[in-house]
Amino acid sequence: MKNLITLFLITLSVFSYAQTNSNWEYYRTNRWEAVKGKQQAFRDAAGKKTKMFNNSPETAMVTYQIMTGPDQGKFERVNVAKTLEQIYSENTAEQKYWSENVGKYVADMEGSKVWWILKDWSSNWVDGRKPFN
Repeated sequence: MKNLITLFLITLSVFSYAQTNSNWEYYRTNRWEAVKGKQQAFRDAAGKKTKMFNNSPETAMVTYQIMTGPDQGKFERVNVAKTLEQIYSENTAEQKYWSENVGKYVADMEGSKVWWILKDWSSNWVDGRKPFN
């Protein structure tokens, strides 16, 4: 029984470690649907928030608007980070600003998803260099 418990703990540790790696580059995405008729207000408020709080390589944020498919018109925001700590860092001023100024234009939000890039499987990805056109 003791060996079984030890094996279980080792297996759990391996799976837990497999979910994170200090050499990976992480991304977090959120998908937002603006209140009907308030898409421009959402864009303006989210843009102002991005300029205020996401203006460095450590806090970079990219926003897309989906043009086709079932999620057409929704916005997807991508938090670009090097580490999980950067993705999950708390900035209460940023969160407060979002709640007070952007949140009122949100009709629906999908849960946050965390990604890591597979550089060996990706095209146009060279460390320290912008992607090619």
